[in-house]
Amino acid sequence: MAGLTDLANELLYGIFDFLPNSDVKNIRLTCRFLYTVTPLTLSRVFISPFKRDLEVLRSVANHPVFSQQITEIVWDDRRLHLDEATHIEIAQFYDTGVCNVQSVFGHLEQVDESRYVDRRRASLQKALIGLYGHMGEWERAHHLLLRLYDEQQSVLESCEDVETFRFALQAFPRLRRVTIADNCLKKCVEWRRYSTPLMRSLPSWLLKPWPCSILGNGNVCYIAGPTLRGYYAAVRELSRSSRTVSEFIMEPSCRGVDLINDLNIFNSSKEDFIFLIMRNNLTSLEYTLDGYVRLHPTWPWNDIPKSILRMTLSCAQALEHFALNTTVEPCRSRLLHSPVPLLDILPMERWRVLRTFSLRCFVLTLDDFILFLSALPATITSLEFHMVMFFSTKWEEVLYYLRDIVGWGSDPNLPLPTLTVSLRLEYSSSQIVILRDELKLFFERKAPNPFTTLCRPGFESQGSGVTDDSVLPGFGRVVDDFDAI
Repeated sequence: MAGLTDLANELLYGIFDFLPNSDVKNIRLTCRFLYTVTPLTLSRVFISPFKRDLEVLRSVANHPVFSQQITEIVWDDRRLHLDEATHIEIAQFYDTGVCNVQSVFGHLEQVDESRYVDRRRASLQKALIGLYGHMGEWERAHHLLLRLYDEQQSVLESCEDVETFRFALQAFPRLRRVTIADNCLKKCVEWRRYSTPLMRSLPSWLLKPWPCSILGNGNVCYIAGPTLRGYYAAVRELSRSSRTVSEFIMEPSCRGVDLINDLNIFNSSKEDFIFLIMRNNLTSLEYTLDGYVRLHPTWPWNDIPKSILRMTLSCAQALEHFALNTTVEPCRSRLLHSPVPLLDILPMERWRVLRTFSLRCFVLTLDDFILFLSALPATITSLEFHMVMFFSTKWEEVLYYLRDIVGWGSDPNLPLPTLTVSLRLEYSSSQIVILRDELKLFFERKAPNPFTTLCRPGFESQGSGVTDDSVLPGFGRVVDDFDAI
């Protein structure tokens, strides 16, 4: 400890800036000197349909120090939704170790509804009392869930979350980033991505799974998915506010904008997004599209939505970082339609200072991919392709084409952008392999092509099967979480 106290305050500040608040809190408890020189910091506040998060935001806004530190507002679109039957089954399983309760049908409400049905409220409590004669620990848990559900519905009906966001835009002078998130990710059993004030106030056993408890195959929440309430409200308020931001992030876990319906000519949300782009000198933009349009009978996208999206994005000429995501991971057995050329929707000629680009869950053709790469500005330093699939070729062939035909890596005086590619491992649906350094060595002819192909059984219409992209053993970094990339 004496060694730390001998360091200059400036050096201590530099060290502690890299630590999360949880570590800083522990350090502050060690001695009075460190308590004095390690002030807590806050960088983000949260909007959600729960009053605790909204009250904390207003408290931070009224704090003379913390209000000056906030740079990001995260709109958490996760909702509480209850399935009575599954709650009963889970309750019995935890109490008895078996799960043989007959389902009690009926749901309180789906996630995107703003009304709730009072007559359903008591059915869960009555069923539990009938099973056990008392409710025990689960009585407290379900009372809490029902209270939170009522609170959520009250906030949604009164638009208190929207009003708080409008207030927050003016309350934090250093605000530069707005993030739309779905804190539930893809599976209700996963840990939350953000530790919101509400999450920190709940008992840990209630957080995993997040108590929507609509669990099916693989513990995936099928009944209620993420909404676009946060996106629509944030875009509308930003398009009309005198306050500007430089970063707008729509995370891949969000539901995604329907390019067909949300970007037609007569659409208020489309107009709000256009005004947001025009009013804010964005340097960072991440946008998520509804991936189910690939399975839509009107595929391919018609020219009007594509033109509107391209025209809108062309207004963001100061972009340094851009990411485009879709919400559905492509499957080669369902590639029934031709992909949309990237240059039909991305105005690369207007993004002359772009440094980093990311694409997630898209289907491309090799020709379109090469045209896109040739249109990149000279400022580009990083390219990321996550769950990207090619329509009539494989990543193994694409890499050979880039190196041997296009000439990537042939000029040692011309540095290549850092290329990152991630794919789902065939043998595990939950694991992702990420390749970066291996690709650089391949283009420098210092390592073999890390990609290969793998044939798996397919439907009868697919003949001998489906040939998927794969990675040679020992290459890449394997992660267990899709959202870790």
